[in-house]
This record gives sequence, C-alpha cells and structure tokens, in this order.
Amino acid sequence: MLLTEIGRALLRWLDTHTAGLEHWKQHADNVPAHSKHAIAKLARQNSDAWQELAQYLEKYRNKTKR
Repeated sequence: MLLTEIGRALLRWLDTHTAGLEHWKQHADNVPAHSKHAIAKLARQNSDAWQELAQYLEKYRNKTKR
C-alpha cells in the first residue's frame, strides 16, 4: 500500500494516541477509588471521539480519494 505524507502523518498520530492501551488493566487497577469515576468518564469521552472518527472515515471513504 502506498501512503501519502498525510496518510503517514495520520498513522503516526494514531499510533501515538493508542500506544500502551493494551496494558490498560494494570493501570486501571492502580487508580485511586476517588478518581475512578473521573477516569471512567474521560475514557468514555475518548471512546466517543474514536467512534466519531471511525464513522466519519467510513462515511467519507469514497468521497475524496488522493
């Protein structure tokens, strides 16, 4: 697959924003009880943003081809 510079930049950005997510449980186990609700809310907000990105990409995947 050939990627444009924009495509490579997007992949680098996605990689930096998802790095380490496979280790979430070990981090979550160490969150203090008084912070768990706030962290859960933040995780849901991030999830919503990722869902929005996925829907946008799927909806517009054929609209502009570079």
